[in-house]
Amino acid sequence: MQRYHQLLLPVLKLVGALLTSLQENKAVASGVIDFVVAHYDLFLVILKNQCPVITTSSLKELRCTTSIFHRLAQHDCK
Repeated sequence: MQRYHQLLLPVLKLVGALLTSLQENKAVASGVIDFVVAHYDLFLVILKNQCPVITTSSLKELRCTTSIFHRLAQHDCK
């Protein structure tokens, strides 16, 4: 599980950075939407955050996830 968290946070940060630096690129936003859909279960677990103990790692994952959704909401991906 530790290895999972070591890989997850950098991936979430990368996705967020792509959305931030390539704000006007609809292809990037579309790719991120595809990524979110493909990993729906993962995002659901992060957003529900049903762990009995809140950790720094889980809060960082939640922050990155909500940031990704916030940035996606700013795109018009029609």
